[in-house]
Amino acid sequence: MAAGLRILLVSRRFWPQVGDSEDAMADLADGLRRHGAQPTVLSARWATDWPRISHFQGVPVHRIPLRLDRPWGRWTYLLGLARWLRRHRSQFDVVLVARLRREATAALWTLRRSATPIVLRAEADDCAWQSASGVGLRCHHRCQQASAIVYRNRAVQNDLIQAGYRPSSLYAIPDGIRAPFPRRGDVRRTARLALAKIHADFYCPAEAPIALFVGRLRPKLGLARLVQAWEHVIRHRPTAKLWLVGDGPYRDDLYRWISDLDLRHCVRMPGTFECLDELFNAADLLVYPESTTGLPRICLAAAANGLPVLARSSPELQIELQRQPALQSQIMLLDRSDVVGWSEALLDRLKPSLRSDSLSEGSRILQREHSMARMIRRHLDLFHSLLKKPDR
Repeated sequence: MAAGLRILLVSRRFWPQVGDSEDAMADLADGLRRHGAQPTVLSARWATDWPRISHFQGVPVHRIPLRLDRPWGRWTYLLGLARWLRRHRSQFDVVLVARLRREATAALWTLRRSATPIVLRAEADDCAWQSASGVGLRCHHRCQQASAIVYRNRAVQNDLIQAGYRPSSLYAIPDGIRAPFPRRGDVRRTARLALAKIHADFYCPAEAPIALFVGRLRPKLGLARLVQAWEHVIRHRPTAKLWLVGDGPYRDDLYRWISDLDLRHCVRMPGTFECLDELFNAADLLVYPESTTGLPRICLAAAANGLPVLARSSPELQIELQRQPALQSQIMLLDRSDVVGWSEALLDRLKPSLRSDSLSEGSRILQREHSMARMIRRHLDLFHSLLKKPDR
């Protein structure tokens, strides 16, 4: 069904950068290729030593220079993006743009006279960004012209409708997650040994409790609070480790904060990883210390892989857990946001009695309901339906 379909994926941030949107676009690129399509990625070139053209899982990745440290750097990037789209517009059947932001505006304006369907993929904070940004109103008007807007959960749908987007243009495609490797033997011990061989930061005693964070390192994610809570955790569990996996603008400040608290021996920052299976198998708990307007993709992936999750509560997350009972056995929501509340919750969830090397029934249900193949097929079905419209 997807054979020969030429799909351009536009995303300012792409692997090796991480986050909900970045991870989804990476999975889409790989999944679409595996289903017989011909995807290409167009992204930003964030550093001068990054190649202009590379490959990710066999998918071509083209990068437009972006220098935010220079005046007009963002606009130069957007002009470069528009020029690339104009030059290569005949080479694609469908364009999928991550987020309802400047890249979406650039694509819709540049290809406004083209018959190529342009699909936008909305994230939880896009509507809030449009309300706050100086260019948000213009972006909002332009995004109304998209062929379709994909959303991944009810919270994002509600935001889009409240912002004035037509319900008829919105398409629900829940997140898909990669199927984990089959579990055999002592999964936790095997994973920890494997990780210790590839990075010294992962070395730890065999029975040490490990909490894992995966995502973009940003100031507003509550990571400083999490690190401060870890100072209380190691007073009771001296061998406990906190792994902060990812990168971002807060990395250097966070590292200094860890050093000031003298926690470098137990709080590790090993960088980014493409495959998370070994991390999920090695850890005892995934932590997500900031409230969100929907279920973070990494929390869904961890829960489906059998890793318990401790996340900051929000009304939208509570509704999401009520809608998906399979999540309730894997995810604990924390109402408190203070350091003491987090330290107590971490100590409670890191008890040895809660460890298990076998998948729960809830995890198996999540794997079936959020399969990667289903997410890819839903996107392909949408693309084909748009290409068949008579008014293209």
